[in-house]
Amino acid sequence: MGDLFAEADSGAPLPLVAMGPRERTQADYSGTGLTTGPHPMAYARKKLDELDVWRATDLEQATTGMRLRVAGLVTCRQRPGTAKGFVFVSLEDETPDQVVPGKRGVVGPLRATSRP
Repeated sequence: MGDLFAEADSGAPLPLVAMGPRERTQADYSGTGLTTGPHPMAYARKKLDELDVWRATDLEQATTGMRLRVAGLVTCRQRPGTAKGFVFVSLEDETPDQVVPGKRGVVGPLRATSRP
């Protein structure tokens, strides 16, 4: 019986084009729900910085009543909100997770967006 991997070591061109970093991350999340590569938010960070979107680790610098923008993958959302109308959302970006509190109606609508 021949070598099972003899053809793989033949040096023949591969039939598939190699995936880029974003494609690999997307494939990881599609297949397993996680990745060992860069966090998806890392690919958008330059644009998010231009839009003054805060990283989770920067939220410690925020002051009471301050309005700011955050972005990330929602890993947990409190449902329903509290009796006083507060909503707590756990966001994951390329830095450690943060719980983001906000008043219902002040917190923008949580919506799923995906950009290639």
